[in-house]
Amino acid sequence: MCTQNSIKISVYPSLATVEKDPWNRLVPTYFPFSSYEFLLALETSQSVGRECGSGWIPQYVTAWKDNELQGAIILYIRYDSYGEYIFDWDWAEAYARNGREYYPKLVSAIPYTPATGHKLLLSSDAKSERVVPLLLNTVDEFCKKLEGSSVHYLFIQEEEIPCFQNADYIIRNSFQYHWANKDYDSFEDFLNHLRGKKAARIRKERREVREQGLKIQTLTGSTLKEDHARIFYQFYLSTIDKKMAIPYLTEEFFHTVFQRMPDNILLLLVTHGDRPVAGALSFFSNTHLYGRYWGALTDYKFLHFELCYYREIEFAIQNGITTFEAGAQGEHKIQRGFLPALTYSAHRIESPEFSKAIERYVVDEARSIEHIMQHLNGMSPYRAAVEI
Repeated sequence: MCTQNSIKISVYPSLATVEKDPWNRLVPTYFPFSSYEFLLALETSQSVGRECGSGWIPQYVTAWKDNELQGAIILYIRYDSYGEYIFDWDWAEAYARNGREYYPKLVSAIPYTPATGHKLLLSSDAKSERVVPLLLNTVDEFCKKLEGSSVHYLFIQEEEIPCFQNADYIIRNSFQYHWANKDYDSFEDFLNHLRGKKAARIRKERREVREQGLKIQTLTGSTLKEDHARIFYQFYLSTIDKKMAIPYLTEEFFHTVFQRMPDNILLLLVTHGDRPVAGALSFFSNTHLYGRYWGALTDYKFLHFELCYYREIEFAIQNGITTFEAGAQGEHKIQRGFLPALTYSAHRIESPEFSKAIERYVVDEARSIEHIMQHLNGMSPYRAAVEI
């Protein structure tokens, strides 16, 4: 622990060291992934940590004044770049070509979660002009002691950009596909805002799902049962197997979040006869819905679109949710009502020569993304222009 101007800075290797209520008072209500329950579930389930081999080693940087938690940064030591969704493999290769080590690095992000949320967590009474520089300086000094190459804040909020620019961070643009609720009365009202052929295609896809004899349950809150976590984990593993990916999340993680934050979880469970065959898992708040995982033990036509897009859009409309982030990538989302939305990250590179090269790279990349988004917006399925 160090003290600067009566503010004490402490770095903890586990969130279990911090009390739940003070931490959750820092967390924006729209973003369940920064909650004490979600982050600690990652730890206790051994989905992250030094011992589990996931490559995500937590370090929580905290600022205290008079024993009150004023601010925090969720931080991880990284020895690879898997599960980040802001790709820097080219940067790592450039380091390797020049005989330099890119890892370890420090990353502020939610593991395996490409969702935009505040990375600078502050209490309502914190003086941000004092707390933020102390937190950022602590992370930078930590990186130097670690002999790391860089510090990265992924999927930051746009309003946080000036804080990082003032600290000499490089701002990098990327984009995803988001759905915006324009005060639709129903899913049919949403379809009526689409061009005729686009709406007809969605109606046809949904009809074909119904004709396959599937039952789809919408489960959240008290309707979630302990066995649902075990069932969904099998769907998660089925997707991992198909993609030949690594199952970083353990079954215990799903059991823990189902138990500790059921009011933030939406599970769409599909049965055929009495047999569970597929499911989609999302997290939500009063304003935001985040599509995360899906899996199916048997292939059913258009079921992925039904679970991961249409049923979720229905849920958002019914519950007054304004924004639906359906995850990374996927140009096919456009014809289903999602439009490209800029996302941002902030990067500090310790090596001056690499920092200059990466800054040039990011500037060129931003120009390319601007042209791509203009093209993609021209593919909008809406009858009139809709902006996010």
